[in-house]
Amino acid sequence: DLREPLAEPDAGYDSVVCLRTLSALPFAHRVLPEMARVLRPGGTMVFDYGLRATESLMKGQTLCVDAEPVDDILAPLPLELERRYPVDAMLTRLKGHPRLYRLVGSRPGRLLPDALLRGVEALSSSWLATREILVLRRR
Repeated sequence: DLREPLAEPDAGYDSVVCLRTLSALPFAHRVLPEMARVLRPGGTMVFDYGLRATESLMKGQTLCVDAEPVDDILAPLPLELERRYPVDAMLTRLKGHPRLYRLVGSRPGRLLPDALLRGVEALSSSWLATREILVLRRR
C-alpha cells in the first residue's frame, strides 16, 4: 500500500525506480518523500510523470492523473534534478490509431526501421511529449 510509509530503512538503496505508476496515484506527495528517504546519499531516483493533468476513466470512476505539482513536491526534498527526458510523443499518439500504428510501429508489416522511429520520436518529443522521466540524485 503506497499510501503508507515504506517498510524499508532510511538510506538503504542505491537506486529507486517508479515507472508507469506514480501519475495514476492521487498521493504522489506521500510516495516521493518516501522514495527519497530510502535512497542513500549519492543514489539515483527515477520516475515518470505527466506534463499535464488529465482525467481518465478507470473502473467506472473518473480519475485525475498527474494532478499534483511534482516540482512543488520535490522542492523540499534532499534531491538534485539531473535530467528530464520528454517521452510518449509521436509513437504514443500513433498507438491511438491502430491501423496507422500497424504500418509504422508494429511487426509484421512495419514500414519504418527502429532507428528512424527513434530519431523521429527524439525530434518530436520537445513539442509532442505527454510525459517526462525525471532523474534525480540524493544529496
